[in-house]
Amino acid sequence: MTGWFPFNDQRGIALPFVLAVSVLLFILLTAALSQLFRSGHTVSAEWKTLRAQYAAESGLARIQNHLCTSRKNITPITTRINGIQAKTQVEGRARNAIRLVSVARGRGIKQTIRVEVDRETCQIREWSR
Repeated sequence: MTGWFPFNDQRGIALPFVLAVSVLLFILLTAALSQLFRSGHTVSAEWKTLRAQYAAESGLARIQNHLCTSRKNITPITTRINGIQAKTQVEGRARNAIRLVSVARGRGIKQTIRVEVDRETCQIREWSR
């Protein structure tokens, strides 16, 4: 009893099946590799940003130290850490505070941090980006 059923004669079914599986595997592999590369770029960018932030904060700490010890006019300070350069300077002065800005630059990255330092205690009162 052979009845009409399209898959009774299985000659030639291997090629379409192998092609379908190959296409599916190719799509899945391409998606996985794309996600892997995107993830790697994201981690690299986050690491560069973090390093730039540390360089900017280091520059702020250096100029804050100069402000606390010398009390005279402070010239801009350049700090270099691991290929990132931070330029830190006095942005403005108020009656009881000094505003500082530190801009760190590296390969394709820029990080800016502003702080307000109390003139009397030399402590940072406010952070901003």
